[in-house]
Amino acid sequence: MQHQSAAFPARSTAATPSTIRCHVLHTEPIVAAGVMAILCRARPNGSAIELADSVENANVLVTDLPSVVARASGHEPRLRCERPTLVLSHQCRQAEVHSALRMGATGYIVLGGGRADLLGDAVHALARGQRFFCPVSAPKMADSWSNVAFTNREQSVLQSLARGSANKVIAQHLQISLGTVKGHVRAIMSKLCAATRTQATSIAIERGLVKASDAFAPVSGYAR
Repeated sequence: MQHQSAAFPARSTAATPSTIRCHVLHTEPIVAAGVMAILCRARPNGSAIELADSVENANVLVTDLPSVVARASGHEPRLRCERPTLVLSHQCRQAEVHSALRMGATGYIVLGGGRADLLGDAVHALARGQRFFCPVSAPKMADSWSNVAFTNREQSVLQSLARGSANKVIAQHLQISLGTVKGHVRAIMSKLCAATRTQATSIAIERGLVKASDAFAPVSGYAR
């Protein structure tokens, strides 16, 4: 069964302007040029799309996650996107999608993951006050909100677990008892729905809980 893109109401649904003013702000010049060319030809549901010369003059901002983070510096998470914002990204881990949502983005499209006309559809949806997620990012968006949160101590244990540390080593490093470590490991495995420590590490990397560069397969001889 094929996944379909998801567009659904955000805070409110407004009438679509006959001309949607869109500003493209992307750190990759080639991507930005391609996006602008596609938008200039698009007429989603009969609406024309014009390129705005600034964010302030736009109905919709099309950007990437690094640009959102740069503009958001020093602001509260829920106030970071001043207008409907569509994020274009090469990445589609839960961590990236969740980060974009926390910054206030109302749309997310994975580059190379769908039809070019998705851009026009997404801009049209955002201009109407809706959210839009491409077929690849929609399941990630849903999963990012359904995950159970980890305590600070569980996060610390997970980081060591992902490095392949044995339970005794984790206990010594965190200065807690071996029994406490085993309890945290059981909680982590349950929250990640993982059967093995290797699987837990893979899921943690997918969710952005652990950096791939900091993790490797567990060494032999660790305590279970």
